[in-house]
Amino acid sequence: MTKVFAILVSALLMISTPASAGVNKTNDAFSEDISLIMEKMEKKGGKASQSYKSLVKIKIEFEKTFDKSWQMPRHEFYDYASKTYDRINKIASDQGILKVNKPSWL
Repeated sequence: MTKVFAILVSALLMISTPASAGVNKTNDAFSEDISLIMEKMEKKGGKASQSYKSLVKIKIEFEKTFDKSWQMPRHEFYDYASKTYDRINKIASDQGILKVNKPSWL
Protein backbone atom coordinates (compact mmCIF):
# COMPACT_ATOMS: atom_id res chain seq x y z
CA MET A 1 0.00 0.00 0.00
CA THR A 2 2.84 2.36 0.81
CA LYS A 3 4.39 1.73 -2.60
CA VAL A 4 1.14 2.59 -4.37
CA PHE A 5 0.83 5.79 -2.38
CA ALA A 6 4.45 6.73 -3.13
CA ILE A 7 3.93 6.11 -6.84
CA LEU A 8 0.77 8.23 -6.89
CA VAL A 9 2.47 11.10 -5.07
CA SER A 10 5.48 10.91 -7.38
CA ALA A 11 3.25 10.94 -10.45
CA LEU A 12 1.34 13.94 -9.14
CA LEU A 13 4.56 15.85 -8.49
CA MET A 14 5.94 15.05 -11.92
CA ILE A 15 2.74 16.18 -13.62
CA SER A 16 2.22 19.41 -11.67
CA THR A 17 5.77 20.72 -11.38
CA PRO A 18 6.35 21.70 -15.03
CA ALA A 19 3.04 23.56 -15.19
CA SER A 20 3.70 25.64 -12.12
CA ALA A 21 7.32 26.18 -13.14
CA GLY A 22 6.25 28.03 -16.31
CA VAL A 23 3.74 30.16 -14.42
CA ASN A 24 6.30 30.92 -11.72
CA LYS A 25 8.85 31.82 -14.39
CA THR A 26 6.32 34.19 -15.96
CA ASN A 27 5.59 35.79 -12.59
CA ASP A 28 9.29 36.28 -11.87
CA ALA A 29 9.87 37.88 -15.27
CA PHE A 30 6.84 40.14 -14.94
CA SER A 31 7.77 41.25 -11.41
CA GLU A 32 11.26 42.17 -12.53
CA ASP A 33 10.08 43.97 -15.67
CA ILE A 34 7.31 46.01 -14.06
CA SER A 35 9.63 47.00 -11.21
CA LEU A 36 12.13 48.27 -13.77
CA ILE A 37 9.49 50.36 -15.56
CA MET A 38 8.11 51.67 -12.26
CA GLU A 39 11.60 52.66 -11.13
CA LYS A 40 12.23 54.56 -14.36
CA MET A 41 8.83 56.22 -14.17
CA GLU A 42 9.39 57.21 -10.56
CA LYS A 43 12.61 58.98 -11.55
CA LYS A 44 10.92 60.67 -14.47
CA GLY A 45 7.52 61.74 -13.15
CA GLY A 46 7.24 60.67 -9.55
CA LYS A 47 4.80 58.41 -7.78
CA ALA A 48 1.98 60.94 -8.08
CA SER A 49 1.62 60.59 -11.86
CA GLN A 50 -1.42 58.81 -13.26
CA SER A 51 0.80 56.45 -15.29
CA TYR A 52 2.64 55.31 -12.17
CA LYS A 53 -0.67 54.70 -10.39
CA SER A 54 -1.85 52.68 -13.39
CA LEU A 55 1.25 50.50 -13.17
CA VAL A 56 0.62 49.92 -9.47
CA LYS A 57 -2.94 48.77 -10.27
CA ILE A 58 -1.68 46.49 -13.04
CA LYS A 59 0.90 44.99 -10.69
CA ILE A 60 -1.74 44.30 -8.03
CA GLU A 61 -4.09 42.75 -10.63
CA PHE A 62 -1.30 40.53 -11.92
CA GLU A 63 -0.39 39.36 -8.42
CA LYS A 64 -4.02 38.45 -7.71
CA THR A 65 -4.27 36.55 -10.99
CA PHE A 66 -0.99 34.77 -10.27
CA ASP A 67 -2.29 33.71 -6.85
CA LYS A 68 -5.30 32.12 -8.58
CA SER A 69 -3.32 30.74 -11.53
CA TRP A 70 -3.53 27.19 -10.24
CA GLN A 71 -7.28 27.36 -10.92
CA MET A 72 -6.92 28.25 -14.61
CA PRO A 73 -5.41 26.52 -17.63
CA ARG A 74 -1.87 27.59 -18.36
CA HIS A 75 -2.71 28.98 -21.79
CA GLU A 76 -5.24 31.36 -20.21
CA PHE A 77 -2.66 32.63 -17.74
CA TYR A 78 -0.09 33.09 -20.51
CA ASP A 79 -2.65 34.98 -22.61
CA TYR A 80 -3.42 37.22 -19.64
CA ALA A 81 0.29 37.79 -19.01
CA SER A 82 0.89 38.65 -22.68
CA LYS A 83 -1.91 41.22 -22.65
CA THR A 84 -0.58 42.66 -19.40
CA TYR A 85 2.87 43.06 -20.97
CA ASP A 86 1.22 44.92 -23.85
CA ARG A 87 -0.48 47.25 -21.35
CA ILE A 88 2.69 48.08 -19.43
CA ASN A 89 4.67 48.57 -22.64
CA LYS A 90 2.02 50.99 -23.92
CA ILE A 91 2.27 53.02 -20.72
CA ALA A 92 6.06 52.96 -20.92
CA SER A 93 6.14 54.10 -24.55
CA ASP A 94 3.56 56.85 -23.86
CA GLN A 95 5.89 58.16 -21.14
CA GLY A 96 8.99 57.93 -23.33
CA ILE A 97 10.47 55.03 -21.39
CA LEU A 98 12.02 52.07 -23.16
CA LYS A 99 9.68 49.11 -23.32
CA VAL A 100 10.57 45.75 -21.82
CA ASN A 101 10.81 42.61 -23.93
CA LYS A 102 7.90 40.24 -23.60
CA PRO A 103 9.18 36.76 -22.72
CA SER A 104 9.40 34.48 -25.75
CA TRP A 105 7.07 31.85 -24.30
CA LEU A 106 4.20 34.33 -24.22
